[in-house]
Amino acid sequence: MFLLFLQLAAFTAQQLADLLVCKLSSNMTYSRETWKLLLTKTSAVLDKALVIFSHMVSNMSVPVMGPSVTHVLDVLGELRLDLISDLQWNDISFISSLFGQYLRPFLPFASGSLLQCVSSKNLTCDTYQHIVSELSHQFDVMGEDQAKEVLRFFIQPFLSRNSSGPGCISNNSMAWLLNNYGRFSVFVPLTSLLDLNKQFSPLYVLELLSPQQKAELILLPLQGLPHQEEVIRVVFTHLLQSPVERQMPEVLHHLTTISAQNEIPCFILQSVSENLFLALSYVPLELEHIIYTTADHLKGNSPQGCILPPPPSCSFTKLNDTEICNGINRTFLHQRFAIGA
Repeated sequence: MFLLFLQLAAFTAQQLADLLVCKLSSNMTYSRETWKLLLTKTSAVLDKALVIFSHMVSNMSVPVMGPSVTHVLDVLGELRLDLISDLQWNDISFISSLFGQYLRPFLPFASGSLLQCVSSKNLTCDTYQHIVSELSHQFDVMGEDQAKEVLRFFIQPFLSRNSSGPGCISNNSMAWLLNNYGRFSVFVPLTSLLDLNKQFSPLYVLELLSPQQKAELILLPLQGLPHQEEVIRVVFTHLLQSPVERQMPEVLHHLTTISAQNEIPCFILQSVSENLFLALSYVPLELEHIIYTTADHLKGNSPQGCILPPPPSCSFTKLNDTEICNGINRTFLHQRFAIGA
């Protein structure tokens, strides 16, 4: 790669884009300093090369994910992002072009330092939400650790400063959650969401909640919601409409974990147990064991003196063969059996 530096002055945008695709798709690693030298020497064609690179990557069956992608984005941050004016950070058209065209292929690999840098810029709620949307489009490419980095270093720092700003507030719980957190909302405890927005109602966005968040909604007494027994009923109704697709087994797993880590009031555990046993009539057979196991764990994690409802008794159809056989001609039956009919 160092031999290329002798020819960098003559590089075209297409050549630089081809080089980026080649090197960022391989397992070869180059230092951040090496990338900074390359991109600095080709700065005259860098912007056009990034557009070409973005189009090339969008047509690839596998996204670029080599070990150097993060280094390249960090260098681009130094060479380009630090030169953007406050007015440009406020310009939705400019931000849309920057993150939706030039930088899109790199976003799944953004470092915490770059995310924190962008979060600290003079973003409006509109431009912030547009970046969240672009990052959400890359959610499936990110690993869980990387997705949590986006939440920790970009989303939470911005919202901690601007949650009440014009454009960041919405009376619509679904719009507020999607616009401000995107797909990264699944990693946020419900208590944090409610602390940030007192008007937020988790019951209106059940389809957006993770299994852990649904378990939190069931077990934890959260402020601003209906009576807990009503909350529990609504969540179980939601789960039972499609137990597998709505990840009911995962929700039950988190019920066990949360009840072991927190002192849950007895009346909540009683209501949950009742709904668990009612669910037995609606779930597939393979989920029945999970329900009974969860009920046992809740019982073991209940406060001293708390009496939870017992599992339903098995119903059996009584069989009285004497009554069934009354009126049957036994002689006729014996004759038929004797001749093998």
